Amino acid sequence: MSGQAVGRSEITTFTARSRPRARLDSTLHLFVRMNAFWWMLLDVALAMVAIYLAYETAPLAEDVPLHLPHKIFFPIMVLGAAGVVGLYDRKILHSGLVRLFFSLVLTVVLSVVGLVLLSSVVLFEPVGRWLQLWLVWMLLVGLGVPRMAGFVIARLCKVRTLLVGGPEMADSLSRRQEQEDSQYKLVGFCCDRRSEAPESVGGIEDIPQICAEQNVHEIVIANEYANDARVLDACFVAVQSGCELLDENAFCEEAFEVVLVDQIDRGWFYTARLAKHNDVRAFLKRALDTVISTICLIVTAPLFLAIYTLVRLTSQGPAFYSQVRCGQFGRPFRIYKFRTMRVDAEKDGAQWAAARDTRVTPIGFFLRKSRLDEVPQFWNVLKGDMSFVGPRPERPEMVAEIEKEVPFFAFRHWARPGLTGLAQIRYRYGASVEDAKEKLQHDLYYIKNWSLLLDVQIILRTFSAIMKGAR
Repeated sequence: MSGQAVGRSEITTFTARSRPRARLDSTLHLFVRMNAFWWMLLDVALAMVAIYLAYETAPLAEDVPLHLPHKIFFPIMVLGAAGVVGLYDRKILHSGLVRLFFSLVLTVVLSVVGLVLLSSVVLFEPVGRWLQLWLVWMLLVGLGVPRMAGFVIARLCKVRTLLVGGPEMADSLSRRQEQEDSQYKLVGFCCDRRSEAPESVGGIEDIPQICAEQNVHEIVIANEYANDARVLDACFVAVQSGCELLDENAFCEEAFEVVLVDQIDRGWFYTARLAKHNDVRAFLKRALDTVISTICLIVTAPLFLAIYTLVRLTSQGPAFYSQVRCGQFGRPFRIYKFRTMRVDAEKDGAQWAAARDTRVTPIGFFLRKSRLDEVPQFWNVLKGDMSFVGPRPERPEMVAEIEKEVPFFAFRHWARPGLTGLAQIRYRYGASVEDAKEKLQHDLYYIKNWSLLLDVQIILRTFSAIMKGAR
């Protein structure tokens, strides 16, 4: 870069040259950046087409009728199976081809098995082998073609991003970029103090030229540059060629689905629109929590008896364990679990649970891995202390300790705590203040972007996390 301001005629040339490419890139990016809702709609349509074509074209299937339950429940089975195996995970198109193909195959197999069981148990009409094979093929092609196309586009057409900020910001985002599968490619950073950052690709005045030459799709502004008039003027010229403009916080939420607590201030909470606990959706969520927890308590009643007996037979002490936790807005409540540790586990005071904690009983290890120790918390959900999805409740002692080192930790209590949550399916079991900080970033993202659809995704992914023993 010359370091000179770009002339008006040069900017016009850059703009004219880059607009057609920007339009094409934007169209391709729309496809690979589709959220789960649009993928679900597409999968419902594809599942309906697949089952219809299978029943119409499969050999030896002329006399097999396509019943209404098939039409209704098969797309639901496809959605459920895809959600459990992670086919709606935002990273799926940017991960390896093996993972994507395995997820597709597993989704198809689970869906067809569900259809066979439905047809045999409910309709008493077995599904022929030819029909099953035909349906597997139809569904695999239907679900696979758009995702394979998205996989290829995601590899060939990354969202090219230019950072406007210091080397610290660039280094931080680069490291997170390397740790996560992402559709973004960082082309470099611009800053005002180029003498202190020789590795920068240019100064503030070079932004339009860099965007044109490097085919930049998004410009990310660091918080420290947000009020710099020169940055806004330069970006105003650059966006004419099709670039998007984002601040640092918005980019992290879009790219990594986290809220970086080190980069936000109190002003973030004024603009984040977090007061979603008193609208119609929250009322519906509470109604669903009440109905589903009641059903779960009835269905798991025999399980209660079995686990109660195992805990009492394998260790001394009561089978149930209760503990005070922080609920919504920090209100204390008593959580209930099956006991998984020795009775004297905290004789020296509250402490973090370790990965291979010697205080855990033999049956307690299995209960914690399978999360069966949390079955009594259906009662907490029914009472309204908890929800099925939300930040995991922490102990008041731990909250007080974490708040000394992690800013805004108490604000995770904005939402009602849950049996499972976004942090639980995306991050390991927390056992330190640093882990609590990382999980807070997921919790704040969930609180800001909460929806019933996001809750459904988290619940479905929790099943796969349990099967992996992810705790």
